[in-house]
Amino acid sequence: MTLLFTPLKTIDQTFHGSASSPAQELEEPSNLPRVYGENLALEIYSSVSSSGFQDFVREFSDNGSRYARDYTLALTGENMEARNYLIQNMHRLSNGRIETEVVGNHLNVIGKLPGYLPANNPAIIVVGHYDSWSSSKGANEGGSGIATVLELIEPLSAYDWPLDIYFIALNARYAQYGPFGSAEVSIYFSANEIDIMAMYCVEALLVQDPSALRDERVLMTYLDFGQSNYHRSQYWAELGRVMSKNYGQNMISPIPSSDLPQYGSSMYDHNIFIERGYMNLIVPFESGFDYDYAYLTPDDRWENPVYDYQLGAEIAGAIGASIAYTMSREYGLPVHHNFNFNIRYHGNKTYYIPITIPTTINVTSRWFGGTASFTLLSPNLDIVASNDYNYSSAWELKDVFSQPVTQKGIYSLVIENTGFGVVGFNLQYSHGSDIDGNDVLDQYEYWIDTELFNQDSDSDTISDALEIIYDTDLNNPDSDSDTMPDNYEMEHGFDPRDPTDGPADADGDTLSNAEECSLGLNPWNADTDFDQIPDAWEVANGLNPLVNDARQDPDEDGKNNLDEYLDGTNPFVAEKEEGSIPWFVIPSVAIVALIVVVSWVMYQESHIMD
Repeated sequence: MTLLFTPLKTIDQTFHGSASSPAQELEEPSNLPRVYGENLALEIYSSVSSSGFQDFVREFSDNGSRYARDYTLALTGENMEARNYLIQNMHRLSNGRIETEVVGNHLNVIGKLPGYLPANNPAIIVVGHYDSWSSSKGANEGGSGIATVLELIEPLSAYDWPLDIYFIALNARYAQYGPFGSAEVSIYFSANEIDIMAMYCVEALLVQDPSALRDERVLMTYLDFGQSNYHRSQYWAELGRVMSKNYGQNMISPIPSSDLPQYGSSMYDHNIFIERGYMNLIVPFESGFDYDYAYLTPDDRWENPVYDYQLGAEIAGAIGASIAYTMSREYGLPVHHNFNFNIRYHGNKTYYIPITIPTTINVTSRWFGGTASFTLLSPNLDIVASNDYNYSSAWELKDVFSQPVTQKGIYSLVIENTGFGVVGFNLQYSHGSDIDGNDVLDQYEYWIDTELFNQDSDSDTISDALEIIYDTDLNNPDSDSDTMPDNYEMEHGFDPRDPTDGPADADGDTLSNAEECSLGLNPWNADTDFDQIPDAWEVANGLNPLVNDARQDPDEDGKNNLDEYLDGTNPFVAEKEEGSIPWFVIPSVAIVALIVVVSWVMYQESHIMD
C-alpha cells in the first residue's frame, strides 16, 4: 500500500544555547505527504545538485576561519557566526520543521527532523563539522560535510518520514586537546537513548584520485565486521553505491577503513562514536586525499579549481536516496521494485541489489520489440542465474528466475537486448531483507508493535497499526467527522483527517463527496454507471445511478430515460405528443363525419327523385 497524503500534525521546535536563533513559533499544521510503502529514492537523489552543493560551501566558508582553540572562542567571531548561519538555514530549509538544539560546552548544533511514528525508534544521522583549522576557511575539509547536511534538509523536509532524521554539525574538532564535538554528541545520544540505524560522518569530498575509475571517484568507508555483522556498517556503504549506480552518476566505491591508513587522522574524530558502541558508522571521503594539497591550508577555498562539486553532490544524493529507500518499507511485503526502460540494439542495463540475508531473488519481466537475456551476478561477479529468450513476451510477465542466494553484498542484474532495434522492458524484482541483522525479515517487523497490524479497535477494516501510520483515530471509524468513513476516504483518494473534503465535489456533478459516499457512488466520476445520464440527474429524478437504465421507459410514453434526460423531461410522467388528438375525440369525430356523409347522400338522392 502506498501512502502519500497530508498529516495534520503541529510541529514543535525548541532551541537551547547561546547562539541567536530565528523565530521559533509553532508552525501551522503542515501539508506534507506522509511516506509509507513508497520508494522516493530517485526523487530525493534528483533534488540534489552540484550547483546547490557549491553554493552552500561558498556561503558557509565565506564566514572565514572557524577555528576555536577552546570553547570560549566559540562564543564570538566566525565560529559563532557559522553556528548562527547553520541554525537559521536549518530552520529556513525545513520550513520550520527541524527542532534545533545546541549541546555541549563546545556548542554542537543538533537538528532533528521528527518522524511520525511514536516511541523511541532508530534514527538516521548525517554529520559534518563546522569548525576549521586556524589558517583555513575549510571549504572542502568541513564545508563538504556542512553542505551535505544543508543540501539534504530541504528535500527530506518536504515529506513526513516514519523515523527521525538528525542533521548534526560538530564543533571543536581542532580545539586544543580535542576533538570534543564528537564526544559531547555521543554523550547526548547515549543520554537520550537514541538508537542509531546509520550514521554518515561526512569528510572532505571534492578531490578525486586522477587514476581512479569512474565508480571509485569518491569513497564510502565502513567498519569491516565480516559477513556475520555485514549489516552494521558495510551494508550502508554498499547501499550508497547501489543508489549511485541505480539512480546517480556511478561514482561511489565502498572500502573498509582499514584499507586507508593514511586517513587515520581524519577518522580519529569518529572513533569516539565507535568507542561508545555506535558501530553503524559510514565515513564518505574523497578518493584523492593524497593529492589534496589544500587540506588544512589557506588554499582550502571554495573557488579552488581542483575541487569537483559533482563529487559532493553525488555523496549527498546517495545518502538522501539511501534514507528514502530505507524508509520505503511496507509491513508484510518484501523489498520490491518495478522499472520501465528501453534498451537499444545490443545494449544492456544493470540494476544493483543489496542483499543482507540468505534469500531468494525473484525476477519477472515482460518485453516487446525483440529478444532479451537476463543474468544475475554475485558480489564476486560470478554468474548465479541466467536465461536467454529468443522471443518477445509483450503481454504477460515472464518468470525469469527465482534464485536462492546466500552471500551478503551487492548483486548485479544485467538485462541485455539480444535482438535488433529497440526493446522495451517492464522489469520487476523482489527479495527478502534484514537490515538490522536480528534474523527477522524486515517484512515481518516494523518500527511499531507488529501486533497492532492484527488489531482493529474501531472495526473500520483499518488495523490499529495503519491508523497510527495514517495518523487517523484508531477509536473512530470517521476520524474527521465528515460522514465519510476512513476506509472509504482512503479507498477513493481522500484524506481521512481533512473534514473539508466531505462537502467538496471531486467530480463536479453537484453531489458532494459525502453524498456520493452515502449513495455508494464514485466521487470521481459524474456518471457512475456509465449510462450517459449524470448521477445527479438520476438521483433528482428517482432513477438508480448504480444501474444502467438508459433504455428503460418507466412512464411508458415511448421515450427512454436517456431521451427524457436529453429532453429535460420527467421519466416518470408520460408526455403528450405535440399536435395529437385525445383518444376520446377520435370516435366522436368519426361519427360526426359519418352522419355528414350519410346526410349528404340522402340529400343527393332526394334531389334525383325530384
